[in-house]
Amino acid sequence: EKWSDFVTFMHSVKSTSLNIGGVKLSNMAAEMEKRGKAYLNGSNEDLGYIKDNYQEVMKLYEATLQEAKAIRDAMLQ
Repeated sequence: EKWSDFVTFMHSVKSTSLNIGGVKLSNMAAEMEKRGKAYLNGSNEDLGYIKDNYQEVMKLYEATLQEAKAIRDAMLQ
């Protein structure tokens, strides 16, 4: 549970997914980033939100990654 690394990762996911059109993932990552920062500043209620929603964000992350790879592969053929 390296929370500063988590915040950095969510910031990257937010930016990168938006660049490729993953608006929903970007919005979810933005919320996780915001909640992570709040937790680092002492808000324990935000930790609950993170734990409750982490799996959903990661499922969408994985789906977005797989779709991006499929598009890339199709373009290379």
